[in-house]
Order: sequence, then C-alpha cells, then structure tokens
Amino acid sequence: MAKGISQCASQQGGGKKKLAQRLGERIASELGAHVAQTMRHTALLYRPGVPPFLDLNELVVEEQDENDKDEDDNEDAVNGEADDGSGEITERDA
Repeated sequence: MAKGISQCASQQGGGKKKLAQRLGERIASELGAHVAQTMRHTALLYRPGVPPFLDLNELVVEEQDENDKDEDDNEDAVNGEADDGSGEITERDA
C-alpha cells in the first residue's frame, strides 16, 4: 500500500511544506522552472515562456534600485533637503 505525504513527512521528521518545497525544487530543476511559493503541501512553479516575458533577475535589480531611491528620498526629507525636479537639491524653508 502506498504511503501518503503525511506518513512520509512524519517518518522523515519534516513537515508537508518542507517536503513539497524539496519536491518542487526537484521538479523545477527538471523543467527549467523556479519554485515561486509553497503553501502547505503544494508547490507553485513558475517557468518563463520562450522567449521569456519576465526576466526575474532584472526585476530583482529594479526592485533594489527603487528601494535604494526611496531610502535616499527619505534621508533627504529627514535632512531638510528637497528635490524640485530640476536635478538640483535645494534646502527647504523651515
């Protein structure tokens, strides 16, 4: 009789999510995909199309650049500086 995921998980000391993550990674590597998310005993895979519509590495870089810009803007606001869009930073009137 075949063992279910619950029985295998309890015998190996891992949870359903951990097993789903590992199995998802194995399947993803065979398909040229990525594990996007794991929920309970389900793994969600993302496989880029041919040609790819999304470049995941580029998205990560863009996200980091946006976060860096937001942090710089927040620092300027704390220091009393403002960007008026002209490319020059001016002192705010207090």
